[in-house]
Amino acid sequence: MFCQFQGCLQNGDVPKSPLSLNRQRSCHRWAYPLRGRIVPASCTVARCLQRAPEPFKQMMENTMNRRHIFSLSVIPALALMLPGAATAQQQTLKEQLAGTWTAVSWEQVGKDGSKFERFGANPKGVNVFDANGRFVVIFARSDLPKLAAQDPMKSTSAENKAIMEGSIAYFGTYTVDEAAKTITMRVETSTFPNQVGMEQKRTISVSANELRLTNTTALTGNTINYVLKRSTSLASR
Repeated sequence: MFCQFQGCLQNGDVPKSPLSLNRQRSCHRWAYPLRGRIVPASCTVARCLQRAPEPFKQMMENTMNRRHIFSLSVIPALALMLPGAATAQQQTLKEQLAGTWTAVSWEQVGKDGSKFERFGANPKGVNVFDANGRFVVIFARSDLPKLAAQDPMKSTSAENKAIMEGSIAYFGTYTVDEAAKTITMRVETSTFPNQVGMEQKRTISVSANELRLTNTTALTGNTINYVLKRSTSLASR
């Protein structure tokens, strides 16, 4: 049987595109259009290509190269779209820590195993760690009493006691030990003055949206565990 594909190539015709495929109604097999001629899929294309002129061979080679380059570029792009891709890039612990975190829970564990939620079951608070090594920590109960006199200079002893026991705020500088997975916080100012000038070490565990800290160096001698979640930007709320 005469191969129309081979005949076209021998006559010097070059197909417009080696990638164009049409489904012909008169034939249930795939066919290749070559400048108006229809080539049955039953012909041995590889055998015909051996006799093809150089322009057609170059066209096929360029097409295969483009496919290869495309596949090499698509695979890494797809990998970055998979869940956890950001984590896979291995940020340092300090880079993961940087940002604003809001309180989820705060619990103090006594030496006898007793547990105490100083800021209640629904604590309010924020921890901010910037990339330059500075931090701010604030915790407070959600049910702190309002001052009857509406003047902090005229608060009662009971009001002062409730506010002192139910809130704390301090700031300073911090460093991260990547190997030990700890953070050392150097307190510059605090509403609990005994903390000022101290270095407090905490073990930390960071995931994409959760930060867990354990403080075994509290002045009370107890262990403090607290959990924070990464804050969403105000613009997205």
